[in-house]
Order: sequence, then C-alpha cells, then structure tokens
Amino acid sequence: MGGRFGAFQFGPEGVRVEFDNSFSSGKETTQEQVAEAQPELEQEFNSLEERAVEQPAAQTPAPLDVTGSWLGNNGFTYFFQQYGSYVVFQEQSAAYGTTGVGEGTIEGDYLYLEFQGIDGTTGSVQLTYREGVLSGTFSNSYVTNEPITMTQL
Repeated sequence: MGGRFGAFQFGPEGVRVEFDNSFSSGKETTQEQVAEAQPELEQEFNSLEERAVEQPAAQTPAPLDVTGSWLGNNGFTYFFQQYGSYVVFQEQSAAYGTTGVGEGTIEGDYLYLEFQGIDGTTGSVQLTYREGVLSGTFSNSYVTNEPITMTQL
C-alpha cells in the first residue's frame, strides 16, 4: 500500500473515499478494494493492542479516560482503548469499516498519537481534552495541522 487520499465525500450513505495513487490505479476505490486492504490494517491494530500492555505507559495511571467511541467532525468514528496512559485506536467509516489504526500516549489533558491509514499513509495527531471533546490537529505527508474535533459518544 502507499499513496494518498484524492477526496472524501460525505453523504447519506456515509463517507466515500477516492485515492489518487497506485492503490486504486487512478480510479475510484471500491468497497471491495478497501475490504481487501483491511485485514492487514486490522492485523496492525491487533499488534498495537498486544504491544500496548507491554508499554511502560500502560502501567502509569492517566489523569483522564478516553476509552470508548468518539465521533469526529470529519464523519469518522474513533474507538479508543486505554492502557494506563497508553492508547490504541481504530478509525471507522460507516461505508468502509476500519480505515485507520494508531497508538499514542496521554500526558495531562493532551493526547499524542501516531496513525496509519488504509492507503498506507502515516501521520500524527495532537489533541486536547476539554469537557467531553477532543480537539487539535493532525498531519501527514499531505496535510499539516489540519483541524479535527471529536465528541465522546
């Protein structure tokens, strides 16, 4: 895998993702293509979970608990699992299922996360927790400091 997102379109059926890379050979990505790529992404998430319990941060209590479901202003739902001050997460699309996975740490009211998208892109997210809302920015090879907000469900 590898490449970049060409476009996200939000509609009543959920999110439609187009990639402008070799992942989709310049054509709209089908649900079948995403379904083929998901086992590798889900395997990566399983590895993150296994590593999570071994992390020193897993033994450190965190000042806040982000475990559970969060709805992003980008139309995706994020599922966080927390091990002390260490977290792993999945990004889910109603139309495609798992579209990203990641891990990171909690320091005070801040989350510092690294992620991998279904198309192989990687990046980072910095979030601040305030009254049931996570807000901050994400960056990858194609965007820098893109705003994101997540509300706990």
